[in-house]
Amino acid sequence: EEFGDSVTIEAPFEKYLSFGQWKFWVVAWPGDPSTGSDMTGLARCDFKAVDLQPVGNTPEVVFNLNNSNCNSNEFSPHRSVFTGASATKTYNMFPLFDFRTCLNLNDSNSFTESCTEVDGALGPFLSYKVILENHENGVPFGPAYESACLLSVFGAPVQDISEFARLNIPLGSPDFPIRTVVRAYYGSKDCDQNNDGFGGANGPALGFKEIIFPRGLHQPAPGTKVFTDNSNSYCPVDYGLSPSDATCATSAKACEGIAIDGVLSSSCTSLDINATEITFDTGVYNTHTRYRIATESTVTDICQGFRISETFAAGNGADKPYMICTPTQFNNIGDTFLTSNFYLMADLNMNLSDEAQINQNCGFWPVSNTIPVGGIASDPGTCGTFYDGPTVLLYTGLFHGRGHWIMNARSEFEDLVKFGLFRALSSSAVVTGINFSNLEMRGKSNLGGVVGNLANSTLSNINIYTLDVKGRENAPDCKTGGVVGSASGSTMTNIHVYDGHVACKGNKLGGIIAVGGATLENVSFEGELEIDNNGPGSDIVDIGGIAGTLATTGSITKAYSKGSIDVDARNVGGIIGNLGAGVSISHVYSTMNINNHKYAEATGNALNTGGLVGSFTGDTVEFGIFAGAIQEKCNYTTLTDCKIGNTIGNNFGTTVTQLLTSHAPVNKGGYDETAS
Repeated sequence: EEFGDSVTIEAPFEKYLSFGQWKFWVVAWPGDPSTGSDMTGLARCDFKAVDLQPVGNTPEVVFNLNNSNCNSNEFSPHRSVFTGASATKTYNMFPLFDFRTCLNLNDSNSFTESCTEVDGALGPFLSYKVILENHENGVPFGPAYESACLLSVFGAPVQDISEFARLNIPLGSPDFPIRTVVRAYYGSKDCDQNNDGFGGANGPALGFKEIIFPRGLHQPAPGTKVFTDNSNSYCPVDYGLSPSDATCATSAKACEGIAIDGVLSSSCTSLDINATEITFDTGVYNTHTRYRIATESTVTDICQGFRISETFAAGNGADKPYMICTPTQFNNIGDTFLTSNFYLMADLNMNLSDEAQINQNCGFWPVSNTIPVGGIASDPGTCGTFYDGPTVLLYTGLFHGRGHWIMNARSEFEDLVKFGLFRALSSSAVVTGINFSNLEMRGKSNLGGVVGNLANSTLSNINIYTLDVKGRENAPDCKTGGVVGSASGSTMTNIHVYDGHVACKGNKLGGIIAVGGATLENVSFEGELEIDNNGPGSDIVDIGGIAGTLATTGSITKAYSKGSIDVDARNVGGIIGNLGAGVSISHVYSTMNINNHKYAEATGNALNTGGLVGSFTGDTVEFGIFAGAIQEKCNYTTLTDCKIGNTIGNNFGTTVTQLLTSHAPVNKGGYDETAS
């Protein structure tokens, strides 16, 4: 048998118990719980093990409550002890602790890990309360004491203890049935006291999860880990103390916020603690141990109940990203939350989008079922003013897919530039960790399946299975890429397209990226690239299995292309069409079947078609293999003017080395090197 009860000291406490051996733990704090001072003052404690027997009068247990009794392993595995300057008083405090949440608890293995450094692992809780529950044999019957609302803070230095709960509660022991509950709130900074909405000061009210610790916070509950810090690299206690260094010698707020002997003081001088002379105790507990309690918040926890009907399911969009569980929540990003961070918490089938939401935002269901990040029109009610050209809005946050899928997304606006699932990224934005299936995009130019325009940002860990991207017909400079339309100063890594179809009738077409300056590493495209002329006399240029053109900056490393390129154009390559000055490629492989059915109408208008590179004026092409085929119709009188080669069509670059082909050269003035 065991129980936990809240009592007052004004009158004796009576309890019906069976006879036999009992252990009693008693903790008392000063103050009135109704004023919000629960568990914040100097604690008094007592522990007794007694044998209750039916002898004489009703058995009685008398407790001697004092602060020194709190210095016992019966109440907490460690204590924090400090003394006043005159050493006339010594105060025993229970250890500091804080509470954090991870999406994958396996990623948190030490006190200093807060899940922020692990991709997609930071949990959603913004605030929490600590509750000591009344209970009978583990069955609760109401809160005994409930703390004020506490912030769950991330990112503070290890030495900074301002993030820790200013509570003074025992953390428990294996026998101590101090049933402790952490009530953690998903989207609110004030424990759902106010509903300020997404982007508001205190955030929306999104409900809570309760984590139960039957033996106190030191004893891990299911789905939790408890980490200990004995580094002694911080002040001995917080409880309102805000030191400027680890010795607390210059603190101006010592002891503010803690009641000692019923006195609350900002200077502590009346309590024999001088703010400029606090010293560490020299006894056994001078390590001033702290605890970090981490819990796991699963997708099942987050993506359920009324939260899936809210704008987002959890988070604040900043240090705790907004969490997306449904297609409607993805479409809610639009043109409103462009500086916010997001985690994708579930696979999304965009065919299940809200038809009314799409139509209200000028998406024109069922042609489109997805509202791109960046929005479509500034006046969705009338759809008279579309975001286009210089008016396109930039996304500057983090979008982490966490390996989830976005399926059947399609958006079709053939008159809009800078178009894709994300219209434009800038200012160190990051999009990562997304798998796509059946991704379909239509636009005018600067068009990509995932990103229209990528500026000074990062795109990584993207897999696309079945892709269809098409630039508008008769757009002279379509700049259409399977993944990215145009880029500058950006990084693209671990990006793969399987069964892709990318088409346009204008310049600059690429399986991964159309045009710009970007660093590409570990990328591949499997599929078909198509382009045709815009009529008699047109001159289409820069078509590549990975990139149409990287003109002045960037590189391609560890790239692979497979499929077909069917074009009527110049500057055509299995990896890149036009490799400009300052750009290099290395460790590339292509099995593209290149069919360039353009006739060379005039001398000096060379086709520049190669198995790896069409036109090369850049720095380096090295370690490349072409194992595909080239079909062409060049009809120059002097065939060497065609500039067609198995590896490079037209070579004016700086360095070419270690290139291989798998068959006899098809060379009409192009470049072929067979590596030894």
